[in-house]
Amino acid sequence: MSLHFCLDKGYDTPSIECWFAEQSFTPHIRKRGETSSGTRQKFCHILRR
Repeated sequence: MSLHFCLDKGYDTPSIECWFAEQSFTPHIRKRGETSSGTRQKFCHILRR
């Protein structure tokens, strides 16, 4: 059973990836320079109270 880790761009180094491979972890690391997938949407409605 492998554990999955979601990490930010700060962990995008070869040594970190090797460590995860040795520990049988599955890292999900966004690469430096890669743009976001657009899953977050900009707020388009003004709240009224």
